[in-house]
Amino acid sequence: MASEAVTRDPVATPHWSALYAFGLPAGSVRALLTLGIVGTAAALTALVPSKAVPDAFRDLTFLILGHYFALRRGASEPMQIGPGPLFLPRGTIRFLMMAGYVAVIAILLSQRREPFNPRTTPAVYSLIIVTGFLLGTFLSFLAGLIWTRGRYPKRIWLDLRAAVVLLAAVCLILLAWDETFVKFLPTPREGTIPPITAEGLRHGLAAIVAFYFGARS
Repeated sequence: MASEAVTRDPVATPHWSALYAFGLPAGSVRALLTLGIVGTAAALTALVPSKAVPDAFRDLTFLILGHYFALRRGASEPMQIGPGPLFLPRGTIRFLMMAGYVAVIAILLSQRREPFNPRTTPAVYSLIIVTGFLLGTFLSFLAGLIWTRGRYPKRIWLDLRAAVVLLAAVCLILLAWDETFVKFLPTPREGTIPPITAEGLRHGLAAIVAFYFGARS
């Protein structure tokens, strides 16, 4: 008696709308959170620069930037099917974040005589760090275009960039220990250096570190 081959129907792949929350394309919830959180932080910076951005929005902004510009560029990103987030072309959310912060800078420059004075515009502290990260990401993108043409930067420039960011990190760490525990750093005499607050110095150094992470993402 001839044996009959048992065949099974292949598992049908469900439509993409059944795979993601609310039947929206993959990444739509993240896109909505990004537009809400980062958009609010940018709007507060532009409209009320005399007040610092709330800590929750500031910290979430940095997490979101790391997700979109670093994690999502990695090779381990899972395959997603269907349209782009919120049915928009892929890369739209990242473009909107960059364009939004450029717009905030333009608004501050057009409306205030001293838009980046740390004493009158504390909201720009977060903007400075975000700008450093996004600038590093943009330069990394340009470098990628150059490398695809078979041209690579000389190591001297890589060493110089690494040395600058390590020096900035060391200064940032020393400032943190000096302000938290025992004062051991010398205090400059009044009038010897341009007036800058400790908060402004910390954020400037943090922007350098953020630039490096953006460039290496």
